[in-house]
Amino acid sequence: IVGGQRRRRAVRVTIAVTLVVYGVITGLDPPVFRALVAFGLLALGLRFGRPTPVAACLAVPALISALWWPSELGSASFLLSYAAVVGLHVAGAGAHDGPLQNWLVRALRSSLWATLLTAPLISR
Repeated sequence: IVGGQRRRRAVRVTIAVTLVVYGVITGLDPPVFRALVAFGLLALGLRFGRPTPVAACLAVPALISALWWPSELGSASFLLSYAAVVGLHVAGAGAHDGPLQNWLVRALRSSLWATLLTAPLISR
């Protein structure tokens, strides 16, 4: 058990460091910043064994973005990224599927929902 916990922690730390480096390279543009904040919330929730609701992962980065980049809240980038996240969340809300469905069907379902929810924003 201890080895598995160390591996999971090492994976989370590696992902976090990679994301921070990516954020620095991109100049912490608003969409990247929102993604980093959302990942941070999820990582903290995992670390302390607390579920992190999708609403928190959307609201907290939006509130912080409103302080730094208030004009960004109505932008196409903001609307598209939040619509895609909602679509991905809806797609993942199904019953527990088998291994093949987890990798194939869930990926297709996620893509479909993200597309359906972002298409009206793209066609403007």
